[in-house]
Amino acid sequence: MKDQADKQTSELPLNGNVPKKRGRPATGNAMTNAEKQRAYRARQTTLSKDQIVRLMTWGNILQSLGGYLKAEDEELLKELAEKSV
Repeated sequence: MKDQADKQTSELPLNGNVPKKRGRPATGNAMTNAEKQRAYRARQTTLSKDQIVRLMTWGNILQSLGGYLKAEDEELLKELAEKSV
């Protein structure tokens, strides 16, 4: 409470005008560490389009140089070609 005769002191903001907290506000959708790790591992196992194109290009170069590809490499290139379409 403030003294009635006090003209210098301002009122405290106690009526709900509390200043905001510092930092980024919480969204409520935070992932647990296990969920983050699972998502990271899933991203690492899938190939990006750039990686697929790069592998297909190198495979084509090797085939044009004399077919130095192993059978399993040729199968991988066929699978990548099917996925990229």
